[in-house]
Amino acid sequence: MDIFRVSDQLAPRTSDEEILAFARANARVVITHDLDFSSLLALAGHRSPSLITLRLSSADPLITATRLKDAVQASEALLAKGV
Repeated sequence: MDIFRVSDQLAPRTSDEEILAFARANARVVITHDLDFSSLLALAGHRSPSLITLRLSSADPLITATRLKDAVQASEALLAKGV
């Protein structure tokens, strides 16, 4: 699994739309806390990139990493197709 922060690849002020376009062009999955990404995909009618919106009551990094790992592993086949 190849994971990186958007700010490691794109400028810090890159718009949400540009992030989605980058992910679509590079067959990436977007993982975010930001609910705007779901709306942007739906309103634009795009079927990709795949998107995981992670909403947790805890900000603990270990809990976040564990939940994220579980979500990705449970959805890996679907994410590859585009969900």
